[in-house]
Amino acid sequence: MRALLAVAAVCLLSGCASLLPDYAGPVLTHESHISQHAPFAADPTNYGSEVLGVTAIWAKPDGGPFVEITDGVTLGPSWNTGALCGVGQTLGPREIFTATAGYLFRVKPQT
Repeated sequence: MRALLAVAAVCLLSGCASLLPDYAGPVLTHESHISQHAPFAADPTNYGSEVLGVTAIWAKPDGGPFVEITDGVTLGPSWNTGALCGVGQTLGPREIFTATAGYLFRVKPQT
């Protein structure tokens, strides 16, 4: 409940006039640690997860505070080692939820 109130507060502070997002669409993400991949690692590993989902973004067109909520599924194979189970390199069930709050700075002048 606290998380929902926090998201609602950030939405209001970011200028969201309604709960309808400013942007929405499909996303494909790769999550891993850059230190696991060549050329950053002497012994590279293949740990990581690919996630296919839907994202909703509340943001002002000229920058400022934003909120992004994504829900998706991990595409990797599932595994079970007795006490632990997961999908791809993600511990737990296949469904992945991400909530991000941040601040966007305009770096390119408007034309």
